[in-house]
Amino acid sequence: MERSANRLIDHTKLVPGMYIASINGDVTVYELRFCRPNKGPFLTVEAQHTLSHLYEQILENIDERNAVLWFGASASCSGFYMVCRSIAHSDAIAMVSQATELIANWDKEIPGVSAKECSDIERHDLISAKKWAQMFISKVKNITQDMLVYPC
Repeated sequence: MERSANRLIDHTKLVPGMYIASINGDVTVYELRFCRPNKGPFLTVEAQHTLSHLYEQILENIDERNAVLWFGASASCSGFYMVCRSIAHSDAIAMVSQATELIANWDKEIPGVSAKECSDIERHDLISAKKWAQMFISKVKNITQDMLVYPC
């Protein structure tokens, strides 16, 4: 059995940022890495859950919304994956930067936190989510397309 592409990445060299995890035709999977592997601090479930709600809400309401096929949390609580179709990397970077800035300054209720819309309404933390977004802004704000490559 072949090793997963993620296992080929040297996690000792990986730092927070935005990366291209894979490209298959016109579909690109981007990794939004919030945490350094095996170093911590890591996203809490509550912060990650809240960030998921906020990113999803924002990404569903932007001009490029039809390009985003899926957005979801990584299993390791280190960030997120965003699956896009037919979008320029520069547009994906801009979209993530804009969404992250909106989250860092979010002053409304967390969207979709009702028993009807959410599977776990008790585990949210807006304050922590905003702090993580504020930290992540510096990682994506000035990123360029050539910086989307995983370190070897």
